[in-house]
Amino acid sequence: MDRLDRIEHILERIGKELDRTIKETEELKESQKKTDEQLKKTDEQLKKTDEQLKKTDEQLKKTDEQLQKASKRLDNVGKMVGDLTDGWGKFVVGLTEPSVKGCFEKLGFKVLDIIPSSRRRMNGKETEIDLLIPTRFQEKTVIVVVEVKSAINQRKIDDFRKKMENFREIFPEYKDIELVGAMGGVRLAPGTEKIILEEGFYLLTTAKGIMKNKTPVGFKPRIWR
Repeated sequence: MDRLDRIEHILERIGKELDRTIKETEELKESQKKTDEQLKKTDEQLKKTDEQLKKTDEQLKKTDEQLQKASKRLDNVGKMVGDLTDGWGKFVVGLTEPSVKGCFEKLGFKVLDIIPSSRRRMNGKETEIDLLIPTRFQEKTVIVVVEVKSAINQRKIDDFRKKMENFREIFPEYKDIELVGAMGGVRLAPGTEKIILEEGFYLLTTAKGIMKNKTPVGFKPRIWR
């Protein structure tokens, strides 16, 4: 191969290398362009995400403030309900007290006293008696324990039975005196009148704003000795 041929061969190789280099450079430029576009999109997405996180943080802050306000409202409602139920309970007892003497005197009891709202704690047990009525009945001293509720259901009957079972432990001064129980209510759940009588408790209900005796004639109460 003469010198001219070798030069042409070298120039051809250089041309091919240049073509490949140009092609690779174009590919790199295209790749870089795509990378730049992706980075731009990523940056935009990060910016959007940051804005969204900021909005979310603001929303969480508002939600927390709303929850705090709601919690305060619930506390106020709870206090109002407590005041209402306590006041209503006292109202029902107050409704019962003036007429309860006549109810038991018609049943043959001589009412000696009416002691309202007796609360006591002893031996780790606490109880509250709505009305405690010392009486004389058939020449014996009998204590009538009256439970007064705005509404009576099975659970309240069960609670009163337990209260009677623990009565002497908490009120030992009455340990040698016979006890009888009575339940009075403004509203009675269906079937509870029968249950109250079966438990051996006298039954009182309201009528025209006063407490009336609804215990049937001939009823024999449970005597707690």
